[in-house]
Amino acid sequence: MITEEEFEIFQQNLNAMSQENFALKEEFEELQKLTKDYQNMKEKIASLEKQREDTRLRHQESLQIFKDELAKLQKQAAEQHEENTKKNNEKINELNEKIAILNRQIKEKEESNDQIKNKIKLFDNRFNQVNQDIEQGKLKEKKYRPILQFLHRSRYLPMYMEDLAMKNHIQKETFSKNQIEMTELDTKILQLERRDKELNLQIDVKKNEVDMTKDRLKLSTEQLEEARAETAKTQHALDEARNRFKNAKEMTEKVLADRKNSSEKYQAEKIALEKELSELKEKVTENKAKIDDIHGESTKELSFYEEKIKEVRKKISTIRDTGIDPDLPSVDHDLESQIVKVIQDKKDLEREIAEMDDEIKSLDSQIEQKESELQNLTLKMKPTPKILTSPEFQEKQLLLEELVIQNRTLRETFINMATKIQNLKAENQNIRKSFRRQMESK
Repeated sequence: MITEEEFEIFQQNLNAMSQENFALKEEFEELQKLTKDYQNMKEKIASLEKQREDTRLRHQESLQIFKDELAKLQKQAAEQHEENTKKNNEKINELNEKIAILNRQIKEKEESNDQIKNKIKLFDNRFNQVNQDIEQGKLKEKKYRPILQFLHRSRYLPMYMEDLAMKNHIQKETFSKNQIEMTELDTKILQLERRDKELNLQIDVKKNEVDMTKDRLKLSTEQLEEARAETAKTQHALDEARNRFKNAKEMTEKVLADRKNSSEKYQAEKIALEKELSELKEKVTENKAKIDDIHGESTKELSFYEEKIKEVRKKISTIRDTGIDPDLPSVDHDLESQIVKVIQDKKDLEREIAEMDDEIKSLDSQIEQKESELQNLTLKMKPTPKILTSPEFQEKQLLLEELVIQNRTLRETFINMATKIQNLKAENQNIRKSFRRQMESK
């Protein structure tokens, strides 16, 4: 078991170690900043040296570069002009071919639509003929009703009925075939109508594509004009660049003389900075060694104390759940009940103490308010015999006296509760000692 004093010492050691680590980290960060500054200065010096060498080469090769760029730009302008003209001609030819193909497709689709319309007319005529045949059959039935009645009465009725049944069967078959053909024709008509709609939509899409291609042709012509204007601008810019190059050449000669003087200064500063960097590196290595030693010791101590804290937390959790210390051996039911009662009484007392603390805080706040009011009154006016005899002043005095008495009583109750808690702790310790003695005697 770890006592509270050991735990406090452990926390103090941890805080001290964390403060030392924080201070070392700050020192290490400062050293890193210094090294970064030194590296930046070193990089700047190297970049200045490179710039000095680059300027020499640039001033020697700048004339050739400008001439090469001029020739390249002229070639590019001519090539772009030729490519743009070729592309525009190719696009125009492709668009003309597409327009011709679309016109052919439109004519073919119009012819197919005319054929479909003719087929629909033929199907309508057939349908009308079938209806006329049905109506004629109905009229014939009306004519032949008296003959049928006569045949019903005569001897040759069954033979005539068989003939009529055969004819009726044949007519039904023909009618069913006609119905099937009509349904098939209706489905074909619907399919052809759908195909007509799809073809119309495709025609509209192709027309839109033709319009888009025309717009693209306009844009390409505008781009050609812009490219020509840009070539003229580039020619003008090249002339200006030549004049600038002459001025730059004169300026560079002056800059080279200044650079020689500045390079000598930079070399002297470079030597001084290298010395400082070597000293800083030595300090960094020393600080890293110290940090590593401290880190190793702190990790060992932290691991040791973390294991102890885990053991203490496990024991505390078991004591909270069961009210029994796991280090002690198993006790009788009476002793366990007494310990549980003591813990429950302790919790009740702590709850009452918290309530009393809240009441004390509320009373203290009231007292402070009253004292502030009295102070304000005393600051504003001096107490005269009239004020002393006034009922308001006397009421406030009575309230203050009552609050002082209540505060005293609350403090006394708090002291009594603290003594009770200490007595309960002592009783708990005595019970545990007696229990241990009993177990040792057994």
